[in-house]
Amino acid sequence: MDDYQKIIADLIKAHMEMMGPNVAMSIAQKISGLKITVTGEILDGSHDKETFEQLRDAYHHFAGSLSEMITKTVLDKHPELPHEI
Repeated sequence: MDDYQKIIADLIKAHMEMMGPNVAMSIAQKISGLKITVTGEILDGSHDKETFEQLRDAYHHFAGSLSEMITKTVLDKHPELPHEI
């Protein structure tokens, strides 16, 4: 599992906890090329910086500052990636 695959999975799971699994999953499933299980695990597809940014932006558009806070918490757990919110 590469760095972006890990952070995308963590981002989905964190949003599932805060927004509920149905809402978080419905947003994530709209990201082109991203294939995930019902528990938020990445199955296949694109899991690069662009996919992360699309997912982050979709969550931010839906939940605003709550999502920004969740994203920052997830990014803090992944110092190997740039911290761009």
